[in-house]
Amino acid sequence: NSARALYQSNFDGSEIRQITSTNSKETSPSISPDGRTVVFVRRNGPTSTSAAGTGIISDIILKDLRTEEERNLTEEFEDEASSPVFSPDGKWVAFEGFGLDRVFNIYIVSIERKEIIQVTQGDYDRLSPSWRLFTGH
Repeated sequence: NSARALYQSNFDGSEIRQITSTNSKETSPSISPDGRTVVFVRRNGPTSTSAAGTGIISDIILKDLRTEEERNLTEEFEDEASSPVFSPDGKWVAFEGFGLDRVFNIYIVSIERKEIIQVTQGDYDRLSPSWRLFTGH
């Protein structure tokens, strides 16, 4: 159970800087389209009350890369959250949720209001959310 931190650098590998702490496991970063913020998964645990009895609690954290201010986007979400990805306009984040039903579903959360909307529902797993721009009519 070693801690993991996220780092940022230039494309050439220069100017490496740590952008998250090492107090918990932080994975799956996604940079906003404007490059000002990052979302990532922060896993804390183990606990006996986490989703699906896995012993892990995970949240989607939004971090401003300039001010270093952090906001938990899934604080009210009771399931495990993972695989965050920004929408092309940077206003939403899609992510996977794994709940007590032991099924993965796709959710979106509003950056501004932290409103969470379930996008998929079913008896089998929905994984790896992504966004696609529709340029048709």
